[in-house]
Amino acid sequence: MDNRTGVNVGGDLHVEGGSAVGGRDAVVTTTTGTESAATPATLEDLRRIIAELADAVRAAGELPERDTVSDAVEHVRAEAAKDKPNRHVLTGILAEIGSALTGVGNLARTVTAVQEAVRAVFS
Repeated sequence: MDNRTGVNVGGDLHVEGGSAVGGRDAVVTTTTGTESAATPATLEDLRRIIAELADAVRAAGELPERDTVSDAVEHVRAEAAKDKPNRHVLTGILAEIGSALTGVGNLARTVTAVQEAVRAVFS
């Protein structure tokens, strides 16, 4: 088991050198957990983690822009289901989903995991 801590920053962010400064609309969420650090390495693993994201969005309590986020996740799922998914489509939509879910702890962390999985599968 791996003890992981992370910080997700969304909104206006300025990075200079080794420092990051959030603007007025920045939202910072600190997450701590004991999830496995393993990143999915196959397209089938990627499809599985996208399905987990879809389930998490459906199960979430109050969620801003729920219908928009849910539709976007379904678009990601449909793209990943293709024989040759387009990495750029996946990363673009996931960036928008990530922006919408900034500050929504577990969902933001799940989106980050999916983004990492896309990078791993298509690298």
